[in-house]
Amino acid sequence: VPEPTRLVSAGETLRPEIVGKFGIVAAGRHYAVEAGIRILMAGGNATDAGVAAVFAAAVTEISHVGFGGEAPTIIFDKKSGKIVAVNGQGVAPALATPDKFAKEGIIPGNGPNGGTVPAMVDAMSLALQHNGTMTLDQVMQPAIELADGFVMYNFLAEVFVSQKKATSKYQTAYDTYYPGGKLPQTGEIFRQPNLARTMRTIAAADKAEFAKSKDRKKAIQAGRDAFYKGDIARTIGAAMEKDGGLMRYEDLASYKGKIEAPATTKVFGYDVYKGGFWSQGPAMLMALSISEAAGIQQMVPGSDPYLHTVAESIKLAFDDRNAFFGDPDFAKVPMKGLLSKDYAADRARQISPKASLEHRYGDPWKFEGVARPTPAFTPHVLKKPPIPTADTTAIEVVDKDGNLFSCTPSSGWMLGGAYIAGDTGVPMSNRMTVFDLDPES
Repeated sequence: VPEPTRLVSAGETLRPEIVGKFGIVAAGRHYAVEAGIRILMAGGNATDAGVAAVFAAAVTEISHVGFGGEAPTIIFDKKSGKIVAVNGQGVAPALATPDKFAKEGIIPGNGPNGGTVPAMVDAMSLALQHNGTMTLDQVMQPAIELADGFVMYNFLAEVFVSQKKATSKYQTAYDTYYPGGKLPQTGEIFRQPNLARTMRTIAAADKAEFAKSKDRKKAIQAGRDAFYKGDIARTIGAAMEKDGGLMRYEDLASYKGKIEAPATTKVFGYDVYKGGFWSQGPAMLMALSISEAAGIQQMVPGSDPYLHTVAESIKLAFDDRNAFFGDPDFAKVPMKGLLSKDYAADRARQISPKASLEHRYGDPWKFEGVARPTPAFTPHVLKKPPIPTADTTAIEVVDKDGNLFSCTPSSGWMLGGAYIAGDTGVPMSNRMTVFDLDPES
């Protein structure tokens, strides 16, 4: 019997090679790619294009990312050689204490209490101020036009089908995503007039300040403050209170993200950078270091030992993520110990030829150089596991000068239905669902 015809030979790919001379934009959908390329072609750098693409994704990839979500970002400046992280993760509202959710034993999914304080606008403003060359008004234009109307694509249309019943609990969201109670159809123009108005308010504040002061960073701040300190924030706060949510105007008005040094390690001869321990980014650094310590470089790529080592390294890193990660502003995290090469070697020795079915928590405090806090960590099991989410996209941009922009905007509403606060058009995130209610953890 002859062998079946091979449509793709070994080593080939069905993805074409893309070449260019002015930059690269990679994103979840072509709408975001187009927004980024448009800004690059207009003379913007990687950060300008990246911010434009993030805003465009928030309009067109609302199954995975929303305007009220987060946007952790890493930026590399070619000229200075410096790498920074933008902490684009929102915090819990001040009223969202563990006792508020004690009865259910878990923070509910989407709805007025599913989300952290929106961080995307702040994070993109910080990125633009730090490393951009354009104003918010300039980079938001593609997203504003998309909010005025974009062609609905099949994947998103199918998400709308699956989420219609859940979203019907929240009237403003239902009216936004199912106008007239009808399902958006593939190929139709889908419009978000309230979100377009919100973005125009931000852009107008930026433009007015720039016309007055000719100070780009000051203009960006004015646009950012139009979202967090103006009528948009007041509308969000009032709607939240009316709908039984815990977020208030003061939570938005007082929110302030920051630019910080990223978590980093050298592995396999490369310097790798991720967001801080307020994210799960360092778990990747740990998994790489554990696999390196386990001798994966001497293994045949794709072989059984190789794949086994990868899987076990990731499991060990994720166990430590669950045990020790947290926002360093609120929790003691053994950051030095977790990224220690000696600790990676200690964890690598736990990899045996047989796959582990147990949760194995390490002791990074021994490698931290300071005393272990008391009480010491005790592994615990949540009464109810977090509601699973499927809500992340990615934006990567490289410009002609070698500057890099990498962002993972998240917190859409793929599971649980959408919630929009008032007539802002801004969908709140579902990131609170992964918070641990145990105050001892």
